[in-house]
Amino acid sequence: MQEDSHDDLERRLRGELGVEQDPSRLEALSSALANLLRSRSALKDAEEGARLMLGREPEPAIRNLRLTLHQAIVRVLEDRGEPMKAAEIRDAVNRRNLYQRKDGAPVPSTQISARVRNYARLFRKLGDGRIELK
Repeated sequence: MQEDSHDDLERRLRGELGVEQDPSRLEALSSALANLLRSRSALKDAEEGARLMLGREPEPAIRNLRLTLHQAIVRVLEDRGEPMKAAEIRDAVNRRNLYQRKDGAPVPSTQISARVRNYARLFRKLGDGRIELK
């Protein structure tokens, strides 16, 4: 079964629930969806960790999991537990190979910053330039 991305799920919510006419409802549903995706990510990490501790190979679906960049940013920020600069997030995403660009190049800081701006419902940029989860 193919997993839907956050954007795919949000589009489905908009269409199926008729939230286009009620922006506050869309915001609440988007927030709930972001929380569910973070929980799903944490559960998959825990499952993979448990498999590795037991000496088993990770499930292929987990080993080959393709995250969107904003999902990768969420994972890095959750793991750190504190706000981070875009360059720190970039380094963690690239080091941990959490996101693959189509051209295979490493993710630049500018792409991290752009994704943070485009997903303001998930992230907040602090006055000192650090990024945190909402």
